[in-house]
Amino acid sequence: MVRTRSSIRDERVGAAFLDGLRVRHLADDQHCNSRLWLAFGAIAGLGLENKYSIAVFAFGLLAGLLLSSQRKLLFTPWLFAGGGVALILFLPNLLWNIHHHWPFLELMHNIRVQEKTWRFHRSRFLNNRL
Repeated sequence: MVRTRSSIRDERVGAAFLDGLRVRHLADDQHCNSRLWLAFGAIAGLGLENKYSIAVFAFGLLAGLLLSSQRKLLFTPWLFAGGGVALILFLPNLLWNIHHHWPFLELMHNIRVQEKTWRFHRSRFLNNRL
């Protein structure tokens, strides 16, 4: 848990959403039920409220499916319905960011400019991920 001045933010929530997306994906592999894209969309939409990096995972999963023999799962109306569910759940956050001139991007820029981030060489970063 990370404590800030006025609130506590539990970083484990983001990990729970990623785990939910992984479990949903594994369930789809075992049963090939395309309707589970709705669950994927709901979990992704709620997860995006907490961590924008959920989008990277979701796009990576979609790209991996496109390149695999499971690409038939991508060409169903349920995928688009799940994407719609994710968009509807994430839309208030997106509209707030647009209305307030993208404060998250400004925060990331300020952190980068003030050099408050760890600088890793790309190979070291990739080794840590594997």
